Amino acid sequence: MSCRKVWHLVDLPPNIDPIGCRWVFALKKNETGEVVRYKARLVGQGFKQIKGISYDDTFSPVVNFSLIGFFFAVLVVGQNWVHIQCDI
Repeated sequence: MSCRKVWHLVDLPPNIDPIGCRWVFALKKNETGEVVRYKARLVGQGFKQIKGISYDDTFSPVVNFSLIGFFFAVLVVGQNWVHIQCDI
């Protein structure tokens, strides 16, 4: 992973309690049971966090549907653009 430069080490900021992590490995098999792919992912152990100590607030952005209507109005009428695909 370091040769592909997908991450780099940084110093831990003061007063921060790090969470643990672990590797999860899986085998992807075909219909006959032969291994066709090896999969691995690194997961954080967020269940060890304590609200108010490990973190303060959480944030989950939610789309405003009136904004979506405005976007499509500008898209179709204002700019004469053609809508091909939209994922919300």
